[in-house]
Amino acid sequence: MDLTIAVNGVELRLGDPVRPDDLSKAGLGKVPRWKRLLRGQSGTDQWWRADDPRVICFDGSVEIYPCQHGYLDPDRRWGTGCLVATSNGRVDRVEIRVIDGKYAAGNIFGRFVDAGCQLLGEPESRFDGEAVWRPNGWHVDAIMEPDAVNVAFHLQVATD
Repeated sequence: MDLTIAVNGVELRLGDPVRPDDLSKAGLGKVPRWKRLLRGQSGTDQWWRADDPRVICFDGSVEIYPCQHGYLDPDRRWGTGCLVATSNGRVDRVEIRVIDGKYAAGNIFGRFVDAGCQLLGEPESRFDGEAVWRPNGWHVDAIMEPDAVNVAFHLQVATD
């Protein structure tokens, strides 16, 4: 099994080589070293970031997209974010976020967890607002922040 994530229509596979051109085509821009260090990210990895991308994962079962339509009330809008870490030219980690999604965060979190259960099996741990899988060399988790309007999804190659 491989974990494939499409960012703005460009497929990225965890553990596979990726070219900087492909990351740029996905709308990802390189995160400056000083910002990586502020976030506590490894100095050897390259980090790429996109604001408000459309991300598809779990074989198309989950689509995470922004909704910023001006005609909607502010509590019905939400943003998305995506960080991709590469190490030695390979996709090592992908972090996807739903930002300020008062109504969307719970819905997208539920769809991610349901799709994860179908494709990865039951989570290793699951409790209110969090699900964690550790299948075949991958680490996958979904975390609903306590405010219930922000969600983070992490998919990465296992290092242990």
